[in-house]
Formats: sequence, C-alpha cells, structure tokens
Amino acid sequence: MSYRNTCLIAVIGLLLIPSMAIAQESSLTVEVLDRYVTAHDRERELLTAAAPKLADIDERVRKFRECKTAFEAAGSMSGSRLGGLAARAGIRARCGANSEADITKERREITGKATSDAAVGSGFTVVSYTRLRTRLERIYANGDRAGLSAPEVEAVESRAPRFANIFGIGATSAEARALVDAINSLGVPVNRAGGRVAPGQWTAELSWMYINSMFMMMYGTGANVFDKPYQPGQWTRWQMQGEDEDDKQTVERAYLMATPDGGEWWHFKSISTSREGNRVVADTLVLEGLFKRQGEGTLQLLRMRSKMPGDREPNEMMVPQNMSTVNTLGMYGAPPTTESIEGATIGTETIRTPAGNTNAKRVRFSSPEGRADWWITDQVPGGWIKYRASESDSEVTYVMELIAHGTGAKSELGVR
Repeated sequence: MSYRNTCLIAVIGLLLIPSMAIAQESSLTVEVLDRYVTAHDRERELLTAAAPKLADIDERVRKFRECKTAFEAAGSMSGSRLGGLAARAGIRARCGANSEADITKERREITGKATSDAAVGSGFTVVSYTRLRTRLERIYANGDRAGLSAPEVEAVESRAPRFANIFGIGATSAEARALVDAINSLGVPVNRAGGRVAPGQWTAELSWMYINSMFMMMYGTGANVFDKPYQPGQWTRWQMQGEDEDDKQTVERAYLMATPDGGEWWHFKSISTSREGNRVVADTLVLEGLFKRQGEGTLQLLRMRSKMPGDREPNEMMVPQNMSTVNTLGMYGAPPTTESIEGATIGTETIRTPAGNTNAKRVRFSSPEGRADWWITDQVPGGWIKYRASESDSEVTYVMELIAHGTGAKSELGVR
C-alpha cells in the first residue's frame, strides 16, 4: 500500500489530539470495567470458535481475486472492444461470486454476531459496547486521562493490569496489522479536490492531523517499548518500511535540551518521498516540542513549533490546555517484566543496519498470528537498533531500523 493511497483522516487511534468528547452511557466504575472485560473475553471466545469459518472465507477471497484478475485479463486480451465487459459478465459463473464484497459480507456477519452476542450478554447495547471500547483504548493504550473524574481515575487505575493485557496486543496481531496499514498510508495530506496541500491551506486542524500521523507512525507500533532515556544532544534517524519495498519513510528524533523546571525539548523530523510524473518529490515535516514527563513512557505536550511541508518559516502552534498526552511506548503502555524479557531472549548476534554493525541482544515475542523481534543494545541512543513484525522469516510485514545516530543535536526552528 502506498503512503499516499489513503487520506490521513483514516489513521487509526491517533496518539496526539485535543481531547474530544465521546458519547458515554455511564461513568467508568469498577462494575462497568468488569462487565466490559466479560464481554471482551466472550467476544474473543466466539471469534476463536469461528476461526475455521473465517479462514475459509479469507481463502475464498484470495482465490476469487486470482480468478477475477486472470479472467478479466484473458477477456481484455481478446482484442474485442467488449472483451473486458464480457469477461466481467462471466465472473460469477467462473469465480463463484459477483464481487469480493459478496464473500466478505459473510465475514462481517460472523464478526458482527460475535460482537452483538458478547455485548448483549454483558448488559450493553452494541453501540454502547463499541463506544466504550474506543474510550477505554484511548485511556489505557494512549494514556489519555483527560475529562475523568477522581473516582473514574481510581477505577481505571485499579484495573490497569487487566486492560494492559487487553490493549497490550502483540505487534503482529490483526489489530496491529490494521495499525501497520494505517502507518503505511501516511504521507502528504490531500485537499478536498484530491490535490497536494499548499502552504496556504495548512489550517490548524489539518496541521494537527498531519502531526498526529507522524507521532502515530513513530510510536504507534510498540517498537519503542524498549526505549532508554536519551541524553541532551543525542539524535537518531530511522527508516520504516512496510510489506512493499517502495513503502518507506524516514523519521528523526533528538533530545535537544532540558529546562530548569524539568521540561524537555524534543526535535522530530519526517521525510516522505513520492513520484509525480518523472519527478521525485520530498516532503519534510519538522516539529520541536516542549514536553513534561507524566510517568514512564508518557509525555505531556506544552508547546510546539512546526515547519509543515512547503512552509518557508517555522510557526508557533497553539497547544490547547486539554491536549492529550503522548504514549511513547505505543500499544503496550509499559515495558515487559525482566522475567518476560529473559524468557523471550534468543541470544546475542551481530545486526547489520545502515548505522553500522552492532552486537545486540535479540528478543522475540510471539502469538498464534505472528511474532515481533527487537534488537537491543546500549551502543546507540535509545537502547535499541531494530524492530521487525513478521508472520515468518520470509513474510515480514513491518520493519523499523536505525540508519544513523549521533550527538550535538541543535534546534532547526529556533527554540531556546
């Protein structure tokens, strides 16, 4: 999937946005949270029981795609003006369905029934259950406590370990693959007419959407769960790649300086490229933000300067007081235990990246749907050098690796 094939509005689970009200049927109490857990577990059970049917549907979709492509190609090659149309008219007879949507409808019915049965069985409506899931994901996965009352905060914290298990999903699960799809869609935002956004069109809302996407891309996969603190002046540059070798993005981050009151100035840069005719166009976003730490892996944004693609000068952005926090540990929310890391350690090996050859400890966590590998080392800022999500050694879905690092980072946007 190309970085530019999907509008930024489709990005899943933005990490950094002004807090938005979500319709709520009730306040968050321990009883509500426990009922949600019961519904969630029941939904997983029903989907697990339906796994053979879902796998069969996925296989039928795959075969339909192959059949449709071959059949249409054969019809078009006949040289007849109606060749392609004639081929499409015979698709159902040859491939077993009129369209892929006819097959995937069965999947939606199965998964929808699982959600409905689980929700109703725990005293929710489907709408209230799905809304609650969205709200809880923002609270537990993204660290957003904005708008919670003191009793709600107490209830949320009392169930944090259980929800860390629910939302701390593996990097190769279905949910995370959807996240990777969203990451692969990142790039230059489009205007209503479908064209590139010119400097004069960078509204506050659109600018924050683009910034959200960058933070989602940088932290959303959980690759940073092994992050160690940077020292002032240290910087790293990373390359991210999806299943398509042409889907690449370069990002950079640096710890610029500390403030006397405990704040931290951080520099972020994203460089994305695209082809327009015979030209390769590079779009660069530069951000420099003042943050304060709210806990392990959680940063609160206090001030932001930006230079959007096409801007000639940096701009000071308004940061609302209800701006959400940034969870730098992504979907996991917290590092794994020491014992968990020990159990997942494969060994030490020499890892080769554009940043050089480095001896690193390899850690692998797996699930029935795939696995995630990290290469951890104290020889580079941040403490890790590569992350890979894959279904097997030959089927890699996402890679983030270090391509350069150093010290002496300076502000590009004039922060002091």
